[in-house]
Amino acid sequence: MIVADNIKIVIPKIESAKECMGLMEQCSQIAEKSLVGTLMNTLPTMEFDGSHTMHEHVIEITNIIARLKTLRE
Repeated sequence: MIVADNIKIVIPKIESAKECMGLMEQCSQIAEKSLVGTLMNTLPTMEFDGSHTMHEHVIEITNIIARLKTLRE
């Protein structure tokens, strides 16, 4: 596979699969922290605007809470 030179600079040289898995784990933890922050900021600012039913609004809030619980485990 051919990788552009400007991308090659950013990609670290990896010698083993274990090292690769470690880097992937670090990246996923960073992404999860970012998602938790986004969800935590979204939740308190959600307002019912009447564009959908109250039931759908409550389900949307419940889904965000469930996602936060799974990310914190």
